[in-house]
Amino acid sequence: METRSYKKNRFVIILVAIAGMSVYLLPYFRYYYYDAYVAYFGINDLQMGMLGSIYGALAIIGYCLGGWVADRVSLKLAISGSLIVTGASAIILLMKPVFPIHVAIYGLWGVTSILTFWNPCMKALRALCKPEEQGRGYALFDMVRGMLNFLTGLVVLAAYTAVANKIGEANGITGLITFYGAEAIIVGIIVYFALKKTLPDFLENKNKSQKNTSFAKKCIDNLEETDYLVCCHYDVHDLWRHYYL
Repeated sequence: METRSYKKNRFVIILVAIAGMSVYLLPYFRYYYYDAYVAYFGINDLQMGMLGSIYGALAIIGYCLGGWVADRVSLKLAISGSLIVTGASAIILLMKPVFPIHVAIYGLWGVTSILTFWNPCMKALRALCKPEEQGRGYALFDMVRGMLNFLTGLVVLAAYTAVANKIGEANGITGLITFYGAEAIIVGIIVYFALKKTLPDFLENKNKSQKNTSFAKKCIDNLEETDYLVCCHYDVHDLWRHYYL
């Protein structure tokens, strides 16, 4: 039975979009609650910069190797596992660990949000749609992810402000970390069962017999065009974010 269908898999694509939002909430929320985050963990600006640096360095490595990983792992396990590990690490963060462990957590997020997540996510998204439906599939994914980022940001900010005004900013940060961690774990579990039901069986095993059509090879064949598209996308995104901030 044909499983690659945009119409049949729209709900699953929306779930994948939610996953694509949820996995980045913990690594990036420190930017939006900077002062409260610094006070909560008792760190300084230099140490905040180090957290971003270790995350960014491992993210770069992850982007380079992510296609190779996506060709060799179970997509549903990679995507759901990345979410669950990311969310579970919030438990350690809530314990206010010493700074080296804090750095290690951000290093872990650099792996679980990029190396083991992003490329498998893109490959799964591609597998859920027919070749002529790829544009609609990615448009739905990116639209839902962007809208949810915006709406979630508003709701969470309002909730954080209310909590911080009543019982203090420290409790507000505790609530944020708890919520983001729990969301990542719950979404990871839901996405696993959704992908287990809808991902084509051939996708999990085809690399053993068709290595010449690997995802990584296809990406390399179109590397220059892909570079242009990615750079343009994030240039526009960064301009908007810096203006907003």
